[in-house]
Amino acid sequence: MLAKGLRKIAKFRVKKGRELLIFLICLFLAFAIWSIDKLSDSYTHIFQYRVQLFEQSEREEEPFLSQNRLSLRVQSTGFDIIKYHLAGKKRELALNLKSATINREKWGERRSYLLTNDIKDGVVALLSHKIAVDYFITDTLFFNIAEQQERVVPIKLNYKISFKEQYINPSQPKITPSSITVWGAKERVSELDSLYTESLVISGSDRNESGVVKIKKLAGVRFSQEEVLYSIESVRYVEISQSVDVEVINIPKGWSAELYPPTTTLLLRERLAMSSYLRNFKAKVVLDCKELKTPTKWSLDTVVAPTLVNMPEGAIGYRLEPPLVEVGLFKNRE
Repeated sequence: MLAKGLRKIAKFRVKKGRELLIFLICLFLAFAIWSIDKLSDSYTHIFQYRVQLFEQSEREEEPFLSQNRLSLRVQSTGFDIIKYHLAGKKRELALNLKSATINREKWGERRSYLLTNDIKDGVVALLSHKIAVDYFITDTLFFNIAEQQERVVPIKLNYKISFKEQYINPSQPKITPSSITVWGAKERVSELDSLYTESLVISGSDRNESGVVKIKKLAGVRFSQEEVLYSIESVRYVEISQSVDVEVINIPKGWSAELYPPTTTLLLRERLAMSSYLRNFKAKVVLDCKELKTPTKWSLDTVVAPTLVNMPEGAIGYRLEPPLVEVGLFKNRE
């Protein structure tokens, strides 16, 4: 009898549990239908937005953000009101306007204002078709807009390159384009003489190098493009050596010069493909006395670097051994 009673109790509990579950499901569905119906109704609410202002231009502009908020009284569904509150700090409207609608206030060069009457159509178009604007509570929006400037600035390659033995770069790297257009606040752009690329490091090169490198970004400055092409020539060379007498020029009147050593070895570099082209070249290496601060009397303790003054066409560089010579100036006896 006891077992039979327990079975009846268990069946009752299962039956009641199923009924309770069905009741809760029905309650949830009823609440959902009620919520959808209520959220579909129209309500009066206050919406507030920060306005991002874009000047009309073919190029990409950095927006100016309004200092105060645009307040609107609207008729909106419950769904849109919930979406508005979930947006949090992202409650912003982006408007593209002609600069003529911006008015500079007399009491500040950087302070500008925008009348909301000028943007009513743009704001209504940006909002959902389910949001009806009753009226604008805010009548004026304020912006900090610095005077803008546009100019063309050259690009410089920020690079470090090393070559394998007997390879060299005979010319400066080429950049395409060599300059770009930049624009931004006048006080920032007017200070720019050039722009640099991001760091480029190449090691052990034995061939022509080329590729794309990004331009280093600057805060508050926009670029017409963010990347440039670079090319670095690499050639194999040989060195042609010859002994050359060092000629002294611009000796002060009444003085004589003495060098040690009086000769130097010129190592002239030429492309491997042009081998022996420079073997018969007559070099002229000079030491200019104008480089001496004051005459050095009766001594050979002033060190000066002589230079090659007739670099031949086709040569890609040179060096002197030794690179420095000692010079002494002696006053002539009368």
